[in-house]
Amino acid sequence: MPQRSSVDGYIRLRQRDLYVVELIHVWTLRDAAWSSAEAHGALSAGLTEWVGKLEGCAADISIGWDWYRDRHNRIRLAGSDIRSNLMLIGVSGSDWGMQRTEHALRRWLGRYDWAQAIAKSANEFLH
Repeated sequence: MPQRSSVDGYIRLRQRDLYVVELIHVWTLRDAAWSSAEAHGALSAGLTEWVGKLEGCAADISIGWDWYRDRHNRIRLAGSDIRSNLMLIGVSGSDWGMQRTEHALRRWLGRYDWAQAIAKSANEFLH
């Protein structure tokens, strides 16, 4: 069962529970001034925000990250920072820490076709 801390605002969840979270696209913005875009050879770049819904959890899980469109027109995660109010916990209930949680979130995001939603939103900016 997810736990929400009133002290730090994190929603604490076991990794196995992460795989039943429903991921919903909220918004995507294109950022023409994204400084790392040229370093990646990016055609465009921006940021996106999603929410995760989990039965039995009163609060939404917030997940956001930077993205870029590469020379082959593929949308990719940019950098290493995934922003979230989620903290994964071990069987004993102890926090995994942000780095380990972020690594698990990257693997979890690989299960979703989030790039298609970003491409659709980003293309709206071009018209």
